[in-house]
Amino acid sequence: MIFGPKNVALIIGKNKFAETMDECMDRIKTVACARNARRLGLSTPCAVAGRCTDCFSSERICNVTTVIEARPGAISEMHLILVDEALGY
Repeated sequence: MIFGPKNVALIIGKNKFAETMDECMDRIKTVACARNARRLGLSTPCAVAGRCTDCFSSERICNVTTVIEARPGAISEMHLILVDEALGY
């Protein structure tokens, strides 16, 4: 998504918006990672507890968080489509 394709479209639901970066990071840890781990059938502590426990599981899916502040150079186009409804986690 960052350096590969020439065109990227991101469809973003209103449930992904937050006031601060801290709120965004908290949402990743308390909502998205735990639900995705559960959906994938992983046996991580967050899949059981429902929120991040900063584990060291080999199945951990929240090892990397990427923040896109601007389009990555002139090699790609990024289009944001904002949707006024909750989409996904």
